[in-house]
Amino acid sequence: MASGHVGRYVYMSYLVGITAFLIVSLFPMTLRILSGAVFPTISAVILRRATSDPRRDPPRVSYEQEHPSLARPLASVLVLNLVWGLALPCLTLLASGTLSVFGGLVLAALMLGSLIVYLALLQPETEAFVLMAPIGAAMATGLLLALVLPANLLFMSYGIATLGGACLDMLVMIVACDMALRIGESVSVTLGVAMVTSRVGSLAGRACYDLIAPTTTQLCNVLITCCAIAVVICCLLVFDQSHLQAIYRVRPALPREETLEDRCAALSAAAHLSSREGEILALLAHGRSAPYIAEQLSLSVGTVKNHVSTIYRKVGVGDRQSLLNAIELCVRMDTTS
Repeated sequence: MASGHVGRYVYMSYLVGITAFLIVSLFPMTLRILSGAVFPTISAVILRRATSDPRRDPPRVSYEQEHPSLARPLASVLVLNLVWGLALPCLTLLASGTLSVFGGLVLAALMLGSLIVYLALLQPETEAFVLMAPIGAAMATGLLLALVLPANLLFMSYGIATLGGACLDMLVMIVACDMALRIGESVSVTLGVAMVTSRVGSLAGRACYDLIAPTTTQLCNVLITCCAIAVVICCLLVFDQSHLQAIYRVRPALPREETLEDRCAALSAAAHLSSREGEILALLAHGRSAPYIAEQLSLSVGTVKNHVSTIYRKVGVGDRQSLLNAIELCVRMDTTS
């Protein structure tokens, strides 16, 4: 799954991007143009160096996935990006002056760095679910703060909302890559469809802003209020974490006669788990928590969480319930096959 090693690249790319933008914005216009011309070359060099990095293998275990409708996630991505495309120029207009926008981006970079540190310390089993939480909270909070903060503090509103927009983009990329790997489709095509949907939404939002052409603070406040309401409705009613988990879910199996230990052994062999990962898999199958497993195997909780993330990646699931379903589905195969 696109967490851990892969996820860290995504988070750091956004942090580096914001930092580079802040630095370049301090240059004279001529140097800005030259810097912009250099960045594609730098990206090509980084991409070339990344070709030697470890590649994610497709899941080694065959199972039947649930196929929830993608209408909700795609509609949510479209609406949230439309809101972002409409609200960002409103915030920029309210936080008039380069210093306010600059300060907002600095705040967004600091919060994004804090999120990276938090994820590194927390070591969640599935980072996509943790990454989803800041989207609605940060976007709605940032927009609502714009209605109450004084002009000299509006950079805080801009920065918090920017963090929500960045988390939305990162979640879309991570989930699209995960789904492509699970269903055996081209990552570039799946990711491309997801990102095109995002960009269509943001461009539509910007078009709405240009069409309305707000010139007063009052009209900007009305638009920002509408955007905040749309974010809350979208994240609470249309597409929340339970809907995201459904995308990763494995279909439950029919009852089988094999023992739980037999199924765990079969899954360990099929997914090429190490002996330690096999031990942890068996304990997970019995409903044991990470602290309990750490105590039983004389490991740290962080080490156990790393093993659990590796098990998820090798099996190709996104949460504990899907892992249990995969165990139920796995049958012992003939070693000669």
